[in-house]
Amino acid sequence: MPKIIFLGPHYERKIPGMMKTLAYRLVPVEVSQEWVKENLWRFEPKHWRIDGMEEEGEDEGNDGMPDSGWTKKQIAAWLKDKSVATTGYMTKTKMLAMVGNVLNPEPTETPDEEPEMVEESKGDEE
Repeated sequence: MPKIIFLGPHYERKIPGMMKTLAYRLVPVEVSQEWVKENLWRFEPKHWRIDGMEEEGEDEGNDGMPDSGWTKKQIAAWLKDKSVATTGYMTKTKMLAMVGNVLNPEPTETPDEEPEMVEESKGDEE
């Protein structure tokens, strides 16, 4: 469950969007995910912090494959399941490119096979 935390500068303050409910400085107050979505605009980051809020992405094709509707966190988890390492500083676009490489790997040449030699004809042979 998400928690809202009043950061100050005062000791207590009324929680925006809730009647008669006080928040005390640095004391977490549990709220529902739906309530946070509806009231997120009311909280200034300077005075409030929201922990535990789930980021939700939408699967555009509803096919379970990462696409632009997914969040970075969801894409990173999918790549991790496929044993692909990511860093925290990657962009969503770069992660989606990595997904493309996982789904459509480039064919690799095996070093054991030598390319077949083709003799060129000089044209004056009969």
